[in-house]
Amino acid sequence: MTTITLNIGLEQNIEGLERLNRFFVEHLTRSILGYSINLGTRWGTRVEDSNTEPTLIIQFDTPAHVRRVIPYIRTIANATNQDAISLSSSDGDYLVYADRPTRDWGSFNPMYFIGY
Repeated sequence: MTTITLNIGLEQNIEGLERLNRFFVEHLTRSILGYSINLGTRWGTRVEDSNTEPTLIIQFDTPAHVRRVIPYIRTIANATNQDAISLSSSDGDYLVYADRPTRDWGSFNPMYFIGY
């Protein structure tokens, strides 16, 4: 089982926080790449202010390897108008870019990541 933590900046989505959370929950209750997600095991969300913007922090468990989850996270970035979503797991840390980001934020930087 892999625990994945995501950071999604809310500067562009602060008014749509509930929509963003609902979007994510609806998609997690389905399967990720053929793996069933049990929301009863270590699933949670919270919002915290970072140095730059409010950030939605989402953590969940999945039997899928993180590399199999990345395309799904890219779909979330596209659907929520995020340039990128930070992802941290025991399988690796990534900055998952949308298909057409408006800005290049570089690579994953643990100094800016907020853990769950």
